Amino acid sequence: MPDARSALESVYAPGRFGRISGDAPGVTLAERRGVAIVQVSAWDKDGESLRAALATATGLDVPGQPNGSASDGTTTVLWNGPARWLVMRPGTHGWDLDRELRDGLGEASAAVVDVSMGRTIIRLSGPATRRVLAKGCAVDLHAAAFRPGEVRLAALGHVSAAIHLVDGTPTADVIVARSVGVSVWEWLCEAAREDGCAVSEPTG
Repeated sequence: MPDARSALESVYAPGRFGRISGDAPGVTLAERRGVAIVQVSAWDKDGESLRAALATATGLDVPGQPNGSASDGTTTVLWNGPARWLVMRPGTHGWDLDRELRDGLGEASAAVVDVSMGRTIIRLSGPATRRVLAKGCAVDLHAAAFRPGEVRLAALGHVSAAIHLVDGTPTADVIVARSVGVSVWEWLCEAAREDGCAVSEPTG
């Protein structure tokens, strides 16, 4: 089987861009590659039963309320809409995670779909992360309103995105459809110039 090719392959150029004062850029951008992403959705309205089954399958406290996430440092589960979650794990093939979840969910009424090759994940890290994202997002991203571990489903620029605040650095993962990955990447690079931007090598 041929190696997976990143949607950003043709535009990805590590280096420093824009205004950089001192030694550190305002924000560092990196694509996360090799991350398995599986969407798990309830077939019926009983999302709580599926949430409980997914919690058992992953060993995580799967969020039942909007905007939550759970992680053990390897596997991460993001709320992705009513009775719908994204399960993410770096260093794993999507089909392996898909099979593991199907086995773990047993008879639970669920649609389990490997969307790994249909998504692009862009990680932002640094003091200007919130400022850069806020340039294209109407959702309140202030530290008092958007806390580490939370997720926002929002329009970023002109596309739909899931924004996961990973930690208080702040570090944020922006998850978008692969088809708009280049557009979002170029928009973020341009938006970050004002604060100074470093593009690092892809990460997992």
